[in-house]
Amino acid sequence: MHDPTAPAPNSPRARRYAPVQRSTDRMPDYPLFADVASRHHARWEIVYRPAEPAPYRARHRAHEVTIASDDVTTLDHLLTTLAAADNWIRPYIRVDRAEVHR
Repeated sequence: MHDPTAPAPNSPRARRYAPVQRSTDRMPDYPLFADVASRHHARWEIVYRPAEPAPYRARHRAHEVTIASDDVTTLDHLLTTLAAADNWIRPYIRVDRAEVHR
């Protein structure tokens, strides 16, 4: 029996939908990655690129620095070490206040 509300087989409304192709490149240990990304999100943009040899990548939001690793724990350790050291070169010169008021 034919459904009268269904479009005709040759109608432009009758589309054939292909099944959605799911990616087989699932991120291993996503909860750990999400934790690392949330802890360092103020300074770093952290992404996962499964096609790369080092898929975990962090890009500093203010400086032109990118760090990549094949292990999210190693990336977390590097970002934590950089945050603790806070040894970025500042692009300014300290000025003595006495010199400013002359």
